[in-house]
Formats: sequence, C-alpha cells, structure tokens
Amino acid sequence: MVELLVIADDFTGALDTGVQFTKKGIQTKIIVDSKCQLKNQDNNVQVLAVNTNSRAMDQKQAYEAVYKLVHEAREIGIPYIYKKTDSALRGNIGGELSATIDGSGQRRMVFIPAYPDADRTTENGIQYYKSIPISETAFGRDPFEPVKFSFIPDIIKQQSHVPVHIANVSELEKLLDTMSEKEVCVVNAKSNEDIRKAADILKEKEGYNVFAGCAGFASMLPYILGMEGKYFFKPRMTAGVIVSCGSLNPITERQIKYAEQNGFGRVHLSALGKWDTQSKGIEKFLQSIYRQYEEKKCVIIDSFEEGKELDENTLQKEKMEETRFQVANIHGLIMQKLLETGFDATYVVTGGDTLKGIMDVIGCEKLNPVTEIEKGVVLSKMELKGREIQVISKSGGFGGTDIFCKIRRTVTRVRLRGGTL
Repeated sequence: MVELLVIADDFTGALDTGVQFTKKGIQTKIIVDSKCQLKNQDNNVQVLAVNTNSRAMDQKQAYEAVYKLVHEAREIGIPYIYKKTDSALRGNIGGELSATIDGSGQRRMVFIPAYPDADRTTENGIQYYKSIPISETAFGRDPFEPVKFSFIPDIIKQQSHVPVHIANVSELEKLLDTMSEKEVCVVNAKSNEDIRKAADILKEKEGYNVFAGCAGFASMLPYILGMEGKYFFKPRMTAGVIVSCGSLNPITERQIKYAEQNGFGRVHLSALGKWDTQSKGIEKFLQSIYRQYEEKKCVIIDSFEEGKELDENTLQKEKMEETRFQVANIHGLIMQKLLETGFDATYVVTGGDTLKGIMDVIGCEKLNPVTEIEKGVVLSKMELKGREIQVISKSGGFGGTDIFCKIRRTVTRVRLRGGTL
C-alpha cells in the first residue's frame, strides 16, 4: 500500500525526488497528471509521487491543486505527506505549503529546503546557491519564475500568513516540543550531516506526518519513516543520446555549449521552428536531426536562439505562457517522430514543462525512476506501445557543466576517436 505521497510542482521535481526511494529499492510510481485517483494504485506501490504541474499556475490554482491531493490522501489513509519544493525556491512556495498543512489537518510542518549535494544550502533562513543568495544567482533571472527573495520567510509570506520559525539543527528538538499552533519550521542546513542530524531528531518524534523540502531532505525519509525496499534496477547501454532541451536556464546554456565543444551535434529550434508544427516544417527539421545523429550519435535539440538572450521582459512581449506551452509542445511532436524511427537512443529531457509536454504528446502517463546519473539527473524507464524507452530528465539548473558528456559516458557505447570519453 502507499505509505508516502510526494507532491511536486513539476515533472522533473517528482522524478528527482521519487528516485531517492527507488535507489533504496522502494517501489515508487511517478504520476504525470494530478487528476489521477490516489486510491486506484497497485498494492505493491510504497511511494506515490504526483506532479501537480502547478509551478506556473496562479496562487489560487496552485493552492487548490495541492489541497485536493492532500485531502484525498488523508481520506484514504496515506499516513505521510511530503511537499516537494523547488531547490531554488521557484514557484508557489507559500501557497503550496499552506495547502499541504490545511489539507492534512496537521498544524506543524518541518521544511528543510537545503540540498548540499547540489550546492543549495540554508543559513540563517537564507537560501544559497554556491554560497551566493539564491535571488542573486541565475535563478533570480529565470525567464519564467525568477526568484525575487533569498530570505525564506519573505518567500513564504508572499502567499501565506502561516508563522515561520527558523532553527539550527541544535535548536530543532526543543522547538518541536514547543510548537503548537499552525507553523512552519525552516531548518538551517549547510551539509548532509546537518540534514542527517535533523532526521535523527524527527525519527524519534511522534505526531509529525507532514514534511517539505527538495530531494536532499527526501533522501532521509526512508530512514525517518522506517521504509524498506527490495526492488533494484540497472540502466542499459544504448547506441546514442538525443537531448530535448526546453529549459532556458543560463546554467543549461553553458552545459549545451560544453557538450557541443565535445562532440555533440546541435540543432536549434529557430523562432519559426517553435511554432511551425505543420508536417513540412517538422519533416525538414527532422532531416537535420537524422543527419547529425547518423554522424555523431549524440544530438541536442535546444530552444536557445543564437544572438538573442531570452529574459523575462522579452518573454512577456511574446506572451510568456503561450511561448512556454508551444516550446514544450514542439519538443513533444519532435520526440514522437523520433520514437517512431526506432533509434536505439537514450532520450534526455531538460525542463519540467518540456518533459510534461512530451509525455502529453506521446500519450504516456507514468515513468518508473531507476537511478540518478548525478544529483537531480534521473534515469527512468518508459513503456510505450510495447517498447521500453530509457529517459533521463533534469531541471534546467541541475548538473555540472559536463553533464551531457557524463550521460554519454554512462549510458552509451559512443567513444571519441583516440580513446574513451
């Protein structure tokens, strides 16, 4: 039976958190559509991770989407809830934390947003990326959800009146004993050891059934909740890699440029290509992908435009949400055509909107996470028309500069002339 419900605001978030349980052999199912019925699940599923797709929603819609799921979980007896938040604190943070508390009937929530393995830390209630306040990094310039604050209580209070306490790990046990009103406790953490110490305290506490944080804290939940697993899987080697990149994050752009310099083919979605969904436009575009794939076996299809920086102001002029949907949709149509070719490839997708768009177009409702290539970079299996497709997904902000090359080394037989990659 389902012991834990994970609620993420985008698809890559559901995957990078769900895989924390799969790695430990815990049977985990990832659901694309939050309209699913939680009670209609296989008996062997222990963790259910659901994508509400609410990061781009307005506050009211996001609150309602999360509240509905949490309330249903409470009704059918799922004992634990984990509200997965973006590690850079993008999206409807305050509204969705409030919805989780309200829907669960609980009054207290422990929120640990740090993810030290991915360079996200929390100190004195401020979220940092590589020791820089998060709003001053590339995440503060995100084209769709720029992070405007670094102090976590300021982020939460934009959408919620729930009181927020900040605690060091050394203060956590005492604070938990005194919390009685509806409250959120933000725990400072600079290292995995800090998160582990917080987990030790929570493991011994009763009455805490609702948690929040990103994949870093989620990795401690099997320990806190006493969950055990027995299902383990391995990735398979494929002939090549095809990357669908819908993310416009500057970190992703650096990763693409590095991959191109190290043997990847690259095909841009031109401004016309993003909207040209007619058969002639797509077929012409596909031919350029086929040529690159035949030559290099590793190809990136990206949404960046050479010589044009897409920022929030530019996207507002071009109708931000329409642009976002169309980019995801065209990636989905291209992926659908590529899957029909039968290429023996691992398909890599960056950006939660892009992954959701692809899943919608090809008509697939779930992925089964297998393992992590590195933190936040998840390898999953997709079953489609009798075929098993290997998919790697990541948020635009995750992974080192060489992440696409690392993926190539991990899951393909491709080697550059002169030696291994």
